[in-house]
Amino acid sequence: MRHKSWLALAVSAITAISLSTVPAVSVAAAVPAEPGAVSVPGTFDQQVGCPGDWQPACAQIQLTRRTNDDVWSTTLTLKAGTYEYKAALNKSFDVVYGQGGATPGANIVLTVPADGTKVTFYYDDATHGVTTDLDGPIVTAAGSFQSELGCPSDWSPDCLRSWLQDLDGDGVYTFTTTAIPAGDYSVKAAVGLSWDTSYGAGGVLGGVNIDFTVPADGAKVTFNYVAATHVLTVLAGNGLPSLKPLKAYWLSRNYIGWKPDTGAGTAASYRLYAAPNGGLATAVDGIAGGTSYPLTVDPAGLPAAVKTKFPAQAGLTALKLSYADAAAAATVLTAQVAVPRSTRPAP
Repeated sequence: MRHKSWLALAVSAITAISLSTVPAVSVAAAVPAEPGAVSVPGTFDQQVGCPGDWQPACAQIQLTRRTNDDVWSTTLTLKAGTYEYKAALNKSFDVVYGQGGATPGANIVLTVPADGTKVTFYYDDATHGVTTDLDGPIVTAAGSFQSELGCPSDWSPDCLRSWLQDLDGDGVYTFTTTAIPAGDYSVKAAVGLSWDTSYGAGGVLGGVNIDFTVPADGAKVTFNYVAATHVLTVLAGNGLPSLKPLKAYWLSRNYIGWKPDTGAGTAASYRLYAAPNGGLATAVDGIAGGTSYPLTVDPAGLPAAVKTKFPAQAGLTALKLSYADAAAAATVLTAQVAVPRSTRPAP
């Protein structure tokens, strides 16, 4: 239908992202039997009461299987120093896992900064990854899907069924699953198994939720968290963003308001896409189909008249459509429209 006056028109929006090959922590459909025992033999064993070091059967270094997520853990109090350790199954060295979850793998080096430091060890039998809370952050994807993975409830930062791990030590923490049913969900990256430290869209501390869509039951969903930037990225199905989240509002003939969802200072470009007969789809480069129009960020923000008319959107980022392109607005308003945000150079 035609609009005789400008209304706040919600526009489907995506954030275009660069795809890269990242080693995934996969969750297999068939879960193998858990070991009967897991320990962390190493050069600190005698210090915690074992008869000697590298004692896989010693009671003091046995891990306990957590009831909410089946990850094994224990906490030891250690003196300052540099140590080495591995994970051993069933109280022997018949099956051991070292650096990167490899078997037998290299010894894992642990540096304890001060006497009396409490160190928590974690072992995941799905990936064979073993680490501590001193080796790097313990990161979980906490969100509205966790109960589907078997967590006691959604939004549970302490449930390691959605644990992002950095097995190759490159600073990118990854978790992949096919167990989330089709639907729309939200997530944040939680660090340290609590909400004390969490990161939302764009790596913002305590930032807004990250929305994502699983296109079909059994679709692969990968969560990637970059420790250096705190940015959590979600790739679902074909690895492309969704057109469903509504983050842009067409507020006047020349202005579209965008919900800020990334860290300050992040360079980005925007375009308006329109398809009179529908058919827009996400692609690696942003959006496929339709006609696109460049948008520029107005550093002065939305005009005063627009802010007065739409006070709820007054704080949005101001995206400006040129006067020439705005001449097509009457046609565009009856079309399927979308605004992608890209951190790639503008075309």
